[in-house]
This record gives sequence, C-alpha cells and structure tokens, in this order.
Amino acid sequence: MTIPIGVVPLPNRVRIDVVDNGIGIPESQWSEVFRPFVQLHNPEHDREQGLGLGLSIVNAILALLPEHRLDMRSFEGRGTRFSLYVPRYRGSAFLPIESGVSMGRAVGFTSLFVWCVEDDEIARVATGAFLAELGILTEQASSFEELAQALPFTERRPDLVITDYRLRGGRTADDVIAMFVHRWDVDMPVIVLTGEAGYNGHEKLRSNVVVLKKPASPVDIIEAIRRLCFKA
Repeated sequence: MTIPIGVVPLPNRVRIDVVDNGIGIPESQWSEVFRPFVQLHNPEHDREQGLGLGLSIVNAILALLPEHRLDMRSFEGRGTRFSLYVPRYRGSAFLPIESGVSMGRAVGFTSLFVWCVEDDEIARVATGAFLAELGILTEQASSFEELAQALPFTERRPDLVITDYRLRGGRTADDVIAMFVHRWDVDMPVIVLTGEAGYNGHEKLRSNVVVLKKPASPVDIIEAIRRLCFKA
C-alpha cells in the first residue's frame, strides 16, 4: 500500500491530504469508522491490528479545536483520502504563557497522572491506549485486589482515577474511591464508567465524580478530564 501525504495551501487555511490506494470503505460505512472500537476489516477484534480508536481520537480532538475540519472520501477498490483543514497561523513564532495560567493548563494533559481500574481487558487496554494518545501517564489495575497490592507502593498521588463501577468479587467504584481516599486522605477526582442506569456517584464525593455511561465517547472522557482536573 502506498500512502502519499500532501499539503495544499488555501487562502485562509491549509489542507493536509493523506491518501492510500487500499481496499477502500463503502460509502454506507463512512460514519462507522469514526466510532470507538470499530475496525471494518478486523471482525475477530485482533488487538495486534489495533484497537479501532485512532479515528475516534482524531474526531474527538478536532471537536475541541476551532476552525479545524476533517473530510473523508473513499471508494471500494480504489482507496481513501482524508483531508484535514487547519487555519493558517499568522502570529509570532513563540507565544508567551499568560500570567495567572497554571502550568497544568499550559502544558495540557501531559502533566497528568491517572490510575485506571477496569476488569474488562479490552476496555482497560483501550482506555490506556486512549490516555496514552493524549500524553497522559497511567497506571492500571485489573481488579480491586490488584489495586490494593499496588497502591501502597505508588508514591505519586494521581490527579484522577478512572474506574469501572462494578468489579469482580462484589467490589464497586465506591470501594475504589474509598481506597484512594484512605491512601492519600484527600477527595480524589474520579470518572466512573458504568452500564448501570441507577448509579449517580458517591454521595460524599459527588462534586469530584463524573459518571459516564458505557461506552463513553472520547469527547465525553476528554470533557470529564478537563472538568475535573482543570475546572474547565
């Protein structure tokens, strides 16, 4: 497969084209490829072929960037073209950091340390991959028991905890939250991922808890991180 990349200058924008001559995507499935965990030609979900998160991450990030747009054209048997439109930058080469802006906000998500607790391997790997794409440092636990063993040896207090609501062994997100609070004696910002409609968050920590229904979209996760960690 050949993948040329081209840059086309426009009056107020720049168009970046990424073109391949692969098998193409049927028009009826164009919107599907931007959904999380979707891989049209990987029906067995072989993780060595990726997680199906790339385009969903791109779509989520573009939603946060003004004046950016992504177009796609594809034809079966002929290949696919993705075109990213970005505004031309007309300012100076260097931008000073405004006074009063915290370093965390200035450097973005790369300053964050996040603990993920999820007993579903695919969901755990996918969440870790998504956070890594955002430049976030993570630690992961596949069970409450694994978390209990690892946490005493974790020196850095996490900026955020992402946990499934219901874990094996009868444990829940409330147990996870309580363990982090006990370890650092501070209310910890938490994103709870759940498929249970009745869960609304831990009563004592509700202001620091965001509950997202599974499957949570990348946009929702990014917005929850901004709200909890940057008070955006």
